[in-house]
Amino acid sequence: MLFEVEKKEKTGAIPVAWYGVMRFSPDAKHLYLGRDCYDVATRKKLFTLPMNVECLEFDADGKHAFTANRNRCSVLAWNLDRPEAYQKQ
Repeated sequence: MLFEVEKKEKTGAIPVAWYGVMRFSPDAKHLYLGRDCYDVATRKKLFTLPMNVECLEFDADGKHAFTANRNRCSVLAWNLDRPEAYQKQ
């Protein structure tokens, strides 16, 4: 469920089954559920990161995401301006 906190009302929902990390982008335009990125306004999935995400953080301007995965002992940086660069063809 998505809520407008100041108005105290429900604004919509993104009907997905997910577990794990949940984060809004710094500008609150995108919602990350696990490795999937959704547009908050349209509620449509924009892209999927190609690996599992256990931790997700953003740089100050929101143009890069940093993910961690314990199983692969990895921390990766993602350019969010170019998600097509790491999408499966």
